[in-house]
Amino acid sequence: MCAVADGLNDTLAKARSWNHLSQIYEILGPLGQFLECTERASELLLGENKESSKLSPPYQLELAITLYRKGWALYRLGQPEAAMEMAQQVMRLCAGLGISGLRGMAQGKRLMGVVHMMVGQYDNAEGHMKEALAAFQELGDRRWIARLWNALGENARLGGDYKAAVHAYQAALTIALETGNRDSEIMYRSNLGGAYVGLERYREAEQELEHATLLAGSAAWGGLSETECFLAEAYLEQGKLEQARDTAQQALARGIQAEQKEFIANGWRVLGRIAMRLDCGREPADCFSVSLRVFTEISMPGEQARTLWAWATHELTSGDPVRGKAMWQEARGLFEQLNMVQMVQRMDDSPLWPTA
Repeated sequence: MCAVADGLNDTLAKARSWNHLSQIYEILGPLGQFLECTERASELLLGENKESSKLSPPYQLELAITLYRKGWALYRLGQPEAAMEMAQQVMRLCAGLGISGLRGMAQGKRLMGVVHMMVGQYDNAEGHMKEALAAFQELGDRRWIARLWNALGENARLGGDYKAAVHAYQAALTIALETGNRDSEIMYRSNLGGAYVGLERYREAEQELEHATLLAGSAAWGGLSETECFLAEAYLEQGKLEQARDTAQQALARGIQAEQKEFIANGWRVLGRIAMRLDCGREPADCFSVSLRVFTEISMPGEQARTLWAWATHELTSGDPVRGKAMWQEARGLFEQLNMVQMVQRMDDSPLWPTA
């Protein structure tokens, strides 16, 4: 597409080509290439005047798509403020496009939702996601309806409401199966498995996650790092320690290759938990330290709290109890601050709680 557009000297077609390429790099990685493609597209569309208001409606619509995709790349690269700026620009552009801008408005709402989710503002995130879901239901777009159910599931899972997450993921998975969307089926099964891990339904989690990896096969599906992290946890809790270690190490390697900081931080946390019971070549505290640093860098307070809780458990059981108590209280305080009531309750119900 790029080659043909270059031959025709068609700027709009060139931009569309770069946007399509960005979709490929979103899946295959690295994420830096995903972002670069969106930047190439926006440079083409804006030209030298750099004022979107002076563009024709077709150019404005394509620019909205471009900025949405750029925002998504920035979100996945762990830059929530920059991603939110892109979402706001998308909303401003699409507000002036009438009927043709409705889809872009809904996508902008979705992006706003996931950014709020990332920084622990789960109630705000849910509001934006539900507005986007209603818009896509009005448009009758089942693919995007499924994506919004999945986003609502992610928001619930990250907020600690694993039962609500399961309900939302199952709604998304049903649509993916009915429409034959294999790529989305892999993602939704992976996320469902993660929610089962949260509910301590480890055998069901293992089944869903192994099914997801089987569907992915040898394809370079970009979410496999997260799938393998969930699977490593399911193995760990069933006492399959060597499988857990090998899977977690593979997940971490994939996260690094994809340049996705969230996956990297998650990989280190899971590896730290496994290292508490099996030699992984790293001390648990070292793994938790890296995980906490990266989650802090990308402004994910809910995940910071989960890492602190895991690290506190290690210190209280086999390390420095004084340090562990301080970390426990810090983790619980973060959960409380974020209104993650289910996570606060889980900490309070832990047999370690009286010790802390």
